Amino acid sequence: MAEYPCDSHRARYNGPSVRVYLNAYRLEEKVQFKASICEACLDDLVTPWLTIALHRDDADVWLIPEDGQELQGLWQPAGASSDPFSRQNRL
Repeated sequence: MAEYPCDSHRARYNGPSVRVYLNAYRLEEKVQFKASICEACLDDLVTPWLTIALHRDDADVWLIPEDGQELQGLWQPAGASSDPFSRQNRL
């Protein structure tokens, strides 16, 4: 595996590239963030969300969090739609 920079702890790591995007909307305003982070930082970032946020399953249905839910059990194949610049996401 290649070496990637982790934006969270400002160091390089060996492992899969993990891209994170967060968009928040309030009335007519928005704030957007993006980062490349390692698996450990991803766990730190996502763990609080596992108990409060809905997640989309492989049938494209939004599900309520379950007790003891873990990030590892939520991964799904991304397909071409994971590219933030894919044709279907363009205006």
